[in-house]
Amino acid sequence: MFLRVLGPLRHERDGQDVDIGGARLADVWRPAARDSAATSLHVSVSKLRRAIDPDRRARASSPLVSTAGGYALAVGSDATEVQDEDRRASGLLGAGEFAAAYDVLAEAWASWRGEPYGEVGEHSWLVRERRRCDDLRTYVAELHAEASLRLRRDAGGVGLDLAGLAERHPTRERLAVLLAIALYRDQRQDEALRVLRLTRDHLRDLSGLDPGPDFQLVEQLILAQRPDPYAAQPPTGSVR
Repeated sequence: MFLRVLGPLRHERDGQDVDIGGARLADVWRPAARDSAATSLHVSVSKLRRAIDPDRRARASSPLVSTAGGYALAVGSDATEVQDEDRRASGLLGAGEFAAAYDVLAEAWASWRGEPYGEVGEHSWLVRERRRCDDLRTYVAELHAEASLRLRRDAGGVGLDLAGLAERHPTRERLAVLLAIALYRDQRQDEALRVLRLTRDHLRDLSGLDPGPDFQLVEQLILAQRPDPYAAQPPTGSVR
């Protein structure tokens, strides 16, 4: 079994979609549910087990397992795969293998098919999961932007990709730094400095703290019209 959650929710077995009977079977009951909730839950679990385990394999090998809080699906997901790709790409960037990192991140980015857990509806238990997926997507975008900038790819395109994310995450320092570098390379120094200034203001308003040393270094380099940190290292390899 495999779950695709980075878009409309899909359940797969051996690469084929599995119909589990609607979102109700993926939902949970609130603590104040009616007295019949336990019975309804067991009926739903039974239907779900038939959908994902039609051959009635041994319970020990079924992906639907009992836990202290009820039941859980012990399956992989595209979100987990993207996390693994992020770790791999981060290591490649650290090793200076920018082209390889770019390729890995391009595959990770292609995993998104829309709003995470799309078509499931609005449920309290999804708030944290959707926020986690949003953070994951932002991290992929940051790594992808870094790989692109180190490979001297289109700075204007990188800036366009990051602008919307920066508006949604106004206190994310790394995102602001990458956007500022992209704007600076695109001959938009004033806009780059504005991005950094706004991020600093948001950080001060939120926590009373100033940005870290990497943030300050990039700002100083832009003010002095010197090459940004990613321009100091020549690109390696090629990009498909």
